[in-house]
Amino acid sequence: MKNTQDFLNQLDKLTFVSEEDKTLHTAEGFQISYTIELMGDVMIDYPIKFLFRVRKNDVYIMTWGCSSNDDNKLATHWWLKKCYAISDREYKEKIAKETLAKIEFETLTK
Repeated sequence: MKNTQDFLNQLDKLTFVSEEDKTLHTAEGFQISYTIELMGDVMIDYPIKFLFRVRKNDVYIMTWGCSSNDDNKLATHWWLKKCYAISDREYKEKIAKETLAKIEFETLTK
């Protein structure tokens, strides 16, 4: 049985290109989303569970649930890191497009 780090390592083999509504989209066509489940009174020391859901073309593939607070923290950090990387890449692409458009405009309007 694999652990959460192994699952995240598998996901890291995909190329993440966008994020919207708690869903990461990959260049390979997968959608990775998450939910948070309350564990209730039964698990006082483990009150929430971070759950990943993997889909492609609206077809369910699998669910992966964290099994400890440490795993929840690991999954949360992984998720935020992916979101920040996507946001940073999108920002850099926007700046590059703006720069090229400004150069083109200046060249055409001289």
